[in-house]
Amino acid sequence: MYIHSVNLKQETLIGYSWQREETNLHARIIELEKNLDNAKQRLGMGEDQMERFLKSTLRFAEDKGKEKVKFQSRVSKLKKKLEAFRQVSGSAEEVDMEIKEKMQATGLAMAEMESLNQNLIAKERKSNDELREVCKKLMDKEEDLEQMEATIQSLIVKERASNDELQGVRGELINNLLIEEANFVDLRSYNNV
Repeated sequence: MYIHSVNLKQETLIGYSWQREETNLHARIIELEKNLDNAKQRLGMGEDQMERFLKSTLRFAEDKGKEKVKFQSRVSKLKKKLEAFRQVSGSAEEVDMEIKEKMQATGLAMAEMESLNQNLIAKERKSNDELREVCKKLMDKEEDLEQMEATIQSLIVKERASNDELQGVRGELINNLLIEEANFVDLRSYNNV
C-alpha cells in the first residue's frame, strides 16, 4: 500500500511537471510566432538581420526536436515505471487506466507539438520565400540603376561630341565671315579706285 501511494505521488509530480513544461513550451512557441509576425512586418530590414532571425528560428526548431526526443524518453521511462508499479501492486485495472490516460495525454501533447512544429516550418518557408522575393527585387533595381547610369554616361559623351562639333562649325563660320568681310572691304577699295 505504501509503495502504491509513493508511486502515485511520483506520477502526480511528474504529471504536474510535464504540464508545466508543456505550458512553458506552448508560451514560447506563441512568443516565437509573434516574433515571426513582427519579422514579416519589418521585411524592409537588412538581409543580414533576416538571416540571423531565420537562423534563430532554425535553432528553435532544432531545440524543439531535441525536446521532443527528451519528451519521448521521459514517456518511455514513465511506461517502465508504470510497468514496475503494475508488477508491485495487484490492481492491474487501475494501472491500465492510468497508463491509458497518460498515453492519451501524451499523444495529444505530441500531436499538438507536431502541429506547432509544422506551422513553424511553414512560416519559416514563407519567410524564406518573401526574403528571396525582396532580394530579387533589389537586384532588379540595382540592374535598372546600372543601366540608367550607363545611359546617362552615353548621353554625356554624345553631348560633349555635339558641343565640340558645334564649336568647330561656329569657328569655321566666323572664319568664313571674316574672309567674306575682308573680301568685301577689298572689293570696295578696288571699286573706289
